[in-house]
Amino acid sequence: MQNNVDCIILAAGLSSRMFDFKPLMLYNGMSFLENIINKTKKFCNKVIVVTGYNSKLIESIIQTKYNNEKIYTVFNPEYNSSMYLSLLAGLKQVTNNNHVLYHFIDQPTIPVQFYSEFLAEIDTTSLIVQPRNCNKRGHPLLFSFNFCKHLLNSNPDSYLKLEMKKFENEIKYWDCNYMQILKDFDTPEDYKIIED
Repeated sequence: MQNNVDCIILAAGLSSRMFDFKPLMLYNGMSFLENIINKTKKFCNKVIVVTGYNSKLIESIIQTKYNNEKIYTVFNPEYNSSMYLSLLAGLKQVTNNNHVLYHFIDQPTIPVQFYSEFLAEIDTTSLIVQPRNCNKRGHPLLFSFNFCKHLLNSNPDSYLKLEMKKFENEIKYWDCNYMQILKDFDTPEDYKIIED
């Protein structure tokens, strides 16, 4: 376990383009949410799930399946406004001085070994670490605590890409062989071709 890393999983949105509720859609016999929690909890001090739409359902599942584990939920009442507000809600729960693994809910196919290798890329000089495959930038992302503090002090009407651009010289890119970092599942057509 990496005790200096917290994970934030965004599970707040409406999943409107999918016509289904993405956190509870299945991959390998488990929900997207469980897939991601089960892998990230092995390496992170705690996992923070940001909820919004269907929040009570997600909270109930986490209480039932992860009782007494370091899995937490935080509700973003403005979940329908922007993903950035959901990220900020999660960042408020991060342990002081910890790095953050920032994870989307629609990336359940990332293999467990990715996280071990990715977190090994943390260093003391980079504010952000982003994985790349075939020169394409992917997700999840790693944030230093200093960058988290910057985000929490930013304009809530901003967005992550803009805030990252302000520090583009302090982003470390990690070239890896994991094509799954480029895959997310937004539509029923995406889901039909889901594969490991």
